[in-house]
Amino acid sequence: MRAIVENKRNYYWVLFAIIVLGVILRLNLFLFDKSFWFDEASLALNVMNKSFGGLFGKLDFNQLCPWLFLFETKIITNFFGISERIFRLLPFLTSILSIFLFYPYCKYFIKNRTFCLLAMFFFAINTNLIYYSAEFKPYSFDVFATICLPLLLFRYKLKNPIFLGLIFALFPWYSYSSLIVEFALVLIVLSELIYHRKKLKNFFMFLAPQVLNLFVLGAHFSLGDEVRNYMTQLWSSSYIAHNFSNFFDLFLQNIFYIFHPFNYIMKAFPYFLPIVFAIFCTVGAIFALKQNKFKFWILILPFLITLTLSYFGIYPYFDRLTLFLTPIFIIFFVKFFELILKNKKAQLLMFAFLILISVNPTFKSMEKMKNLPSQDYEIFNLLHKKYKQGDFVVINDVSEPSMHYFLKRYEFPLDEKFIIKEPQYADKAVAFKHLMMLDKNKNYWIYTNYLVNPRAPKLRGVLKAISKEKGMKFEEYSLGKTRLYYVGK
Repeated sequence: MRAIVENKRNYYWVLFAIIVLGVILRLNLFLFDKSFWFDEASLALNVMNKSFGGLFGKLDFNQLCPWLFLFETKIITNFFGISERIFRLLPFLTSILSIFLFYPYCKYFIKNRTFCLLAMFFFAINTNLIYYSAEFKPYSFDVFATICLPLLLFRYKLKNPIFLGLIFALFPWYSYSSLIVEFALVLIVLSELIYHRKKLKNFFMFLAPQVLNLFVLGAHFSLGDEVRNYMTQLWSSSYIAHNFSNFFDLFLQNIFYIFHPFNYIMKAFPYFLPIVFAIFCTVGAIFALKQNKFKFWILILPFLITLTLSYFGIYPYFDRLTLFLTPIFIIFFVKFFELILKNKKAQLLMFAFLILISVNPTFKSMEKMKNLPSQDYEIFNLLHKKYKQGDFVVINDVSEPSMHYFLKRYEFPLDEKFIIKEPQYADKAVAFKHLMMLDKNKNYWIYTNYLVNPRAPKLRGVLKAISKEKGMKFEEYSLGKTRLYYVGK
C-alpha cells in the first residue's frame, strides 16, 4: 500500500480508479432513469410550457430555480426532445465535471497524497452527490460552484478582474447558493488587500460586474416573492432559532446529511455518528486554521454565512439546500486524520479501513435511491393501461405536476374536461364530504401521493367506505407513496 502512494505512477492509477468509480456510480443512477417526482415534474412543466423569457419570472407549482439553468435545459429539450434523462443531463454532466475539479481543490488544501486520495474517495461515493447528479434540480451546480469559484480565483487572481467578475456574475443564474460562496470570497479578498495595503483598483473592477448583476437578480427574485414566502413557511423549522435552541439538532442533522451514506451504520445510536463526524470536522477545521489562515477562511466562511442567513430567516439550514457545503466538510474531515496520523503506515491502514467500511452503506444507499417512495411513472403506466374513454381522473396539488408531465411526455389523449382537481385534504371528514359527490354512474381514477404532505389522510378508507355506500366497485394500486384508486361501475 505504501508503494502505491509513494510511487507517482501508481498514485495516479489509484486516483484514476477513484474518479472512474465516481463516474460509474453517477452513470448507473442516471441510466436507471428513476421516476420523476413532484419537484422535477413541476420544473419540467415550466420548461415545457413557458417561453425563454417566461422562465425568468414567477414559476408555476411554487417552484424557484435559477434562470440560466432552466434556459439551457429548454434549449436542450428543443433539440433532443422531452424525456427524464434529457432534463437531467445538465446536472449529470456538472456532477461528473465536479469530480475532476475536486482534485485540484483537494490539492490546494491537502498536501498529503494519501489524504488527498481519501478526500477524493469520499467525494466520489457520497450518495447525496450521486443522487442529485440524476435529478432535475440545480443542486449539482451548487456543489460545482463551491469547488469552481475558489479555483477560478486562485487561477486568475485579480490579473483579469473584469473577466473574472463576469464569470462570477454568471454563477448565480445556475446556482443561488453560489451567492454565498461568492460573498465569502469577496470578503476574504478584500480583507487580504486591505491587510497587505495593496491597491483596490483591480478589486473594484472585479466587483463591478457582480454588483450590477445583483440588480438583475433582484428583479428576478422580486417576481417570485409569493413563492419565496411559501418556501419560508415550508422550511420554517430549518431556520436557526433566535435563542439557538434548535442549533445543535440542525447542525447534527445537516452534518450527517453531508456524510451520506453513513447513516446506515449504527441505527440504534442515531446521535453517535453525527457527533463523531461533528467532532472530527471541528478538530480538522482548527488544524486547518493553524496551518493556513487564508485557506481556512476560504473553507469556513461560506458555512458561517449560511448559519447567519439561517438565523435571520433568509436561507434555510436544510439538508439539500446545504449540499454545496459538502466539499468543505470533506476537507475538514480529512484534515482531522492529517492531524492525528503522522506515520505513513498508519495513514494507509486508516485509508484502507475507511474504504472498507464505506462499501456496504454506499451500495445499500444506491439500492434505496432506485426504490424511492415516489413511483409516479409506474402508477401512471397502470392508469394508461386501464383507463377507458370517458373515465374521470381525480388529482390534487401534489399529483398534478406529475400527471400533466406524463400526459404530455407520453401523449396520452386525456381530455381536460375529464380531469377533476381536488385539494389535498386536511382530514378524513373533509375528504369524505367532498368525495361523496362522486356520481355512482361514472368511473373515477384517483391519482395521488403523500410525498409533499405526509400528514394528509390516506384516502383508501374514505374511498372504500364511499364505494360501499354507493354500491360502486373499489380497487387500489399502490407503489411507495404513490397511489391510484378506482371507484366506479
